Amino acid sequence: MAPAKGEPIRAVAQVANGRAENDVARDVSAALQAVASNHYNVEVDDGEDVLLKKQDGERDVVVTVVENTVQGMRIDIDAE
Repeated sequence: MAPAKGEPIRAVAQVANGRAENDVARDVSAALQAVASNHYNVEVDDGEDVLLKKQDGERDVVVTVVENTVQGMRIDIDAE
């Protein structure tokens, strides 16, 4: 993820083979929260959706998937 102005922040989620989509969402959420500190709030919604929300006063952020090595798992990024 990268703030609109500033250096990109890299998060790496370690996902074990055979994990279900809800478990993968928790893995991704934990990886994002570890680097987001108190600037962004990360939560899991509906079990498989990961939401990244900026705190009041924080810059907009751009999220990019650099690599997905989990076979059979699709990642969609939507802005709300």
